Amino acid sequence: MPPPARRRGGGSGVDDSSSPRADGGAKGKRAQAHRAPHHPHRGKAAPANPAWNAAVLALLLAAGCVAALIVVLMWGEALLGGSDARSEKQRHLTSLKAPRVSDLPMFKGDYGEKMLWGTYRPHLYLGIRPRLPRSVVAGAMWWAPRQDDFVIRHMCEQHDPVLHTYGWLRHDGRTYARQEVRDGPFDMSTHFLKSFNGSTGYGGDWAVRVAVDINRERAGGAVNAQSLPFTFFFYVADESGAPLHDVPAVEEVARLVQQPLDAAQAIEGEGARGSGGRGGEEGEEEWMRGGIKEEGEDEEEEEEEEVGGRRRLRSVEDGGGRQGSGRGDTRRGRALMGEGGEAEEADGHEGHEGQRSAVVASGVSDVFGRWELHAVAQAEGPGAAYEAFHTRHLHNLSDAVRAAMIHNYQATQQPTLGNKAQAGANVAVIQLTTFLPSVVDFVFLSGLAAFSPPHSPSPESASRLNLLSGRALARRVAEAEAAVERRMQAAFPVASELAEKIPGVGDAVKASLSSLVGGMGYFYGQSRIAIPPHLKTPGDPLPYWQYWPAALFTATPSRPVFPRGFLWDEGFHQLVLRRWDERASMDALGHWLDLLNADGWIPREQILGAEARSKVPEEFIQQHVSNGNPPTLFLPLTEIADLAARSAATCRRLPNGSFVPMEGVGAAGGAAEAEGCERLSFLRACFPRLKAWFHWFNSSQAGKLPGSYYWRGRDADTVRELNPKTLQSGLDDYPRASHPSADERHVDLRCWLAMAAGAIAKIGGVVGEGVQEYEATARHLADFTRLNELHWDGKRQRYADYGNHTEKVRLEAVDTVDPVTHSMHREHRRAVRGSPTLRFVPHFGYVSLFPLLLRLIPPHADELGQQLELLRSEKLLWTDYGLRSLAATSSLYMRRNTEHDPPYWRGPVWINLNYLALSALRFYSSESGPHSSTAGELHRQLRFNLVRNIVGRYQESGYLWEQYDNTADGRGKGAHPFTGWTALLVLIASDSF
Repeated sequence: MPPPARRRGGGSGVDDSSSPRADGGAKGKRAQAHRAPHHPHRGKAAPANPAWNAAVLALLLAAGCVAALIVVLMWGEALLGGSDARSEKQRHLTSLKAPRVSDLPMFKGDYGEKMLWGTYRPHLYLGIRPRLPRSVVAGAMWWAPRQDDFVIRHMCEQHDPVLHTYGWLRHDGRTYARQEVRDGPFDMSTHFLKSFNGSTGYGGDWAVRVAVDINRERAGGAVNAQSLPFTFFFYVADESGAPLHDVPAVEEVARLVQQPLDAAQAIEGEGARGSGGRGGEEGEEEWMRGGIKEEGEDEEEEEEEEVGGRRRLRSVEDGGGRQGSGRGDTRRGRALMGEGGEAEEADGHEGHEGQRSAVVASGVSDVFGRWELHAVAQAEGPGAAYEAFHTRHLHNLSDAVRAAMIHNYQATQQPTLGNKAQAGANVAVIQLTTFLPSVVDFVFLSGLAAFSPPHSPSPESASRLNLLSGRALARRVAEAEAAVERRMQAAFPVASELAEKIPGVGDAVKASLSSLVGGMGYFYGQSRIAIPPHLKTPGDPLPYWQYWPAALFTATPSRPVFPRGFLWDEGFHQLVLRRWDERASMDALGHWLDLLNADGWIPREQILGAEARSKVPEEFIQQHVSNGNPPTLFLPLTEIADLAARSAATCRRLPNGSFVPMEGVGAAGGAAEAEGCERLSFLRACFPRLKAWFHWFNSSQAGKLPGSYYWRGRDADTVRELNPKTLQSGLDDYPRASHPSADERHVDLRCWLAMAAGAIAKIGGVVGEGVQEYEATARHLADFTRLNELHWDGKRQRYADYGNHTEKVRLEAVDTVDPVTHSMHREHRRAVRGSPTLRFVPHFGYVSLFPLLLRLIPPHADELGQQLELLRSEKLLWTDYGLRSLAATSSLYMRRNTEHDPPYWRGPVWINLNYLALSALRFYSSESGPHSSTAGELHRQLRFNLVRNIVGRYQESGYLWEQYDNTADGRGKGAHPFTGWTALLVLIASDSF
């Protein structure tokens, strides 16, 4: 802040006549008064009065000293204030001074390389990228089967009635994934597979297989292939804007998809594509893994031909018929799938079973060297096209493709890309329009010694291309699928009593896990931070601050709606992922903790980069430094600490804080002990960050009374919300005190911090840090007597928030006049019909259960029995579909919070809080006490109700849902597919608590 401007003549007693403006500039009476007094005797000095002059001089000196002191004080205050403001801003925008957890050696080396590439763009139907900022990315699009002009599928959506279902059905998070899409009359499967050998670059090679067929039932009966061609796009782009090395020539791309020899014959039936669906159930699963072809078809070979451009192509049939003369949709290369004998390797781009290849693009990376992306097609159709152009805006790439198609259509009447390459292009897109069924492989080769020359792939490229396309890819896909199946069944066996009574639960569990793993994303960018009001200045260059540039590896709640990191969701995500891939889970947790600023605050919603921002309304992008979010990361961290404690005796701590196995540990237990020591090293790296995080909560969210807390950020001045939301708590519109104030006490936040303090004490003890302070804090926050003093509503016999509250609040319709248009419209505003008083908030629901959910009620306490009885009451929370979020007796049950906001946490069933309830019930059922049998029975009933409904709705709709209706039918509601904490089904069904 600049120092205050000195006020001219403002009582300083200083003569400003020497200033250039004193005579010429200042024309008022004050300026005239400061001139030397006029005397009638010009040229002669006025008679002197020594006493008077001395007094005046003393007065002037004293006044000058006072003025100088005032100026110094004002300047000092401004400088100190400005310094404080700068210091506060710096703390908000500076990373915590502690080693980054994600820099641990356990996340480098072989692990780092194997995890480099993945389906880390979860907001896309198929998006692939490395875990690197501003790097090469790839993705798929297709022309939607709708009447609209040029509707292109690229970013995931949830409200298109033509798009029936999509989602990952198998995904291991490291090397293999399978997704299925049901879009209008089309069935599409996408496979992703990575390959490592001695010649690949860092991160290995990878392949994407796209197989498409017609679904006869959804297509409306008998169809032929040429009546429903399928248009598919695949692209590769450099986020940094660097130009690609090469793009394909027109002829090379055109040969990828060829017309049948006799289109008329094909239409009449002998060679028709898709004339009978997928050929029956027997062939369905096999086809969707890459293609089915009948044996015994005629052999025909197309010789090499010089076609110009950078490659010559030929189609070779080595045991099967020409693709244009197959019979129906079931005549698609069984040899391709590796059936009936070993596959024969083809030479380079020549392919086999009618496959043709082309280089889509190539380039150079500092990390994985020279690379090429090849397309290998086993398809026929109207044709293929490409376009290469330069753009820095990859978040709206489908718009650019659509615009290019429209431009070319206006010029040629062909709905294709224009076969043009812009100089310096950093994006290359290939378009294939095929009859069905069709199979196309896209193969990314890295670390090449040299680029392939024009006309043919290099021997190195050809060899590696053969390993990741055609029959070889089909075999590897089948092997990877089987391996993932076995591993999932071993990791999460469904409880027998559920498997017997709920058909399909095993498949739903695998799809749930795969959806969660497939929702993992890598993001890079800067969070936008709302400037606190007291730190805003007119000279701010932007209306927000920017966090430091950072990377985040995280799971995401929903690919179409919430494809980014959410702090309180992530703790629940990692409860599942830790049991599937512990190192990847610790990697994600480390990335989150690395986002702590110098004050110990983490932005609760991570919107990093243009792609992430493109899915968020502008008003929700900025994060507020005063607002927290439940510290759920402590849930998986506590489980890791429990495992690490078993290794503490066999690991020794090095001076740098890391742990290694003690000398003399035998090879038999070496791997397990090394993993245990890595857990300890990980927790030791987390510890200073966890302390800073807890300190931020403990200081910034504290209430007036010792041991009380309340969520900051509620709007006390709102006139449109029935009950001001508490987004910070994660429970959004769950009803709190009607009038937000500093007198509030939120029971859920106190319970979260009791859990967090206990977790820090445990983690610090395991890694040998001093934890006496946190042990004392944990004992204080877990003190049952103090909990009851602050939050036990003796009148209603339940736990509750406390605050300034009245039940006499409602939304009323009000007619208002728009100040600009002067038009009248009606809106709903909050009307308070009674004075609020300090009291316990009477609403019963999830918040009331937190002492139970986080196990703060002693097993022998009468209050536990009372809570269990409230839990099982159908008039309150119990339903056939799980525990509803707010009691049916609440005055705000299923009530809108504004005219535009339907009830969110005011009745529907949420799986994350139901999981905590199940976990707590399992705990209390295992503790000796008068309530153990009741807890056990409630656990069994609640688990069955939840699993039956989630699985039933999945089988019905093909999706996991954000929440479930608590009334008649338990139908799914909200965001879908919801690939986040609803995947806790995996733990619930396998009885993993």
